[in-house]
Amino acid sequence: MDTDIDLDRLSHHLAEHGVQGSETLLARVVRAGRATGASPVAVSVLADRCEPDAVRVRAFLRVARHLLMLPPPADTPVAA
Repeated sequence: MDTDIDLDRLSHHLAEHGVQGSETLLARVVRAGRATGASPVAVSVLADRCEPDAVRVRAFLRVARHLLMLPPPADTPVAA
């Protein structure tokens, strides 16, 4: 997964400004979602620039929730 994506910051930007100016980051979320088995429908909607902003933001929330629920990578130390 692309661990350089700040999903919290991106979600705040989307809430305030919509998807305008975020296409590069959204494309990275799409790639991470596809790579980790997020809902194919949500990933497709998020990737589709013809969809309305509100629909894409809802799709982003679904994909982001999936990404946040993934276990940490094996090389990341986890506190016991």
